[in-house]
Amino acid sequence: MPALEPPQRGNRKTTKSSVESIWSSMLKDFWCWHIHSKLIIIFLGVLRFSHSSRKPDIEGEALVELLTALNDSNHRITDWNYFLVSPCASWSHVTCINEHVVSLSLASNGFTGTLSPSITKLKYLISLELQDNNLHGFLPDYLNNMMHLQNLNLAHNNFSGSIPITWGQLCGLKHLVLRRNNLSGSVPDSIANITGLKELDLSSNDLTGRIPAQLYSIPTFNFTGTHLNCGSSLRQPCVSGTSIPGEDDCKISLGQVRRFSFRELQLATNNFNESNGIGQGGFGKVYKGTLSDLDNTEVAVKRLTDYNSPGGDAAFQREVQLISVAVHKNLL
Repeated sequence: MPALEPPQRGNRKTTKSSVESIWSSMLKDFWCWHIHSKLIIIFLGVLRFSHSSRKPDIEGEALVELLTALNDSNHRITDWNYFLVSPCASWSHVTCINEHVVSLSLASNGFTGTLSPSITKLKYLISLELQDNNLHGFLPDYLNNMMHLQNLNLAHNNFSGSIPITWGQLCGLKHLVLRRNNLSGSVPDSIANITGLKELDLSSNDLTGRIPAQLYSIPTFNFTGTHLNCGSSLRQPCVSGTSIPGEDDCKISLGQVRRFSFRELQLATNNFNESNGIGQGGFGKVYKGTLSDLDNTEVAVKRLTDYNSPGGDAAFQREVQLISVAVHKNLL
């Protein structure tokens, strides 16, 4: 019977080495899995924390609410929703500065709804253009809170009611265009408090009553197509850049005296405000005025009382011609 040979010592070493190698690999895999699982848990925790601590986009929410109220029935605007990035990144019709919405260009989109109070959440809004739509309702008085607003264009809509008195608090407003709506009532005196106004268009509305005298100082104004107290019969222009019959610059020689347009004299005397009256001459009243383009030089302006009186115009012109040939430090 053949003798059994004892197992070789070298094979035992090889087997032990293999076992050790397997355990080492298993331990290595375990620690890698353990570390990776911890990293995943930490990453998910950070992600959850950042998501929960992220402030809501107030301006984005305000725009979505605004669009809902405007009623975009034609689906012209499709990229305003809660699930997209900030409106300053990619939303159409929106302009931003320093990550704040400053301008909305929403003209001619066929909107048939109303303005939403959510518009006031856009604290940095400078320009709002909603002309040529079919919006309705009253002009909202809460717009007076938008202190950065400079351009407001709501022309060619169906807004009704009166112009809010509170809009006089829009001290930064430069352009106010309300042409072709269904507005009624009078023009609030408070609008004259907007001293920086460069354009005021209230034409084609059912407005009535007097026009605050200060509004004639606005470089561009239009009150045509209304029932406001202006026009040739009242000797007040309904639109800027037009002359009033009887107030044309006369074609006479003025010698060394500077020639002023009626508009310049109107601005200098605050539209011939009675509080500026300083006397009565043979042909008309004399008003105190200030010429802003001549370092606020104070002047006296005589206005012809009755242009149509017989000989009155000719006599007035002769007086002006006589004064014009005189040389005096108080004659401009």
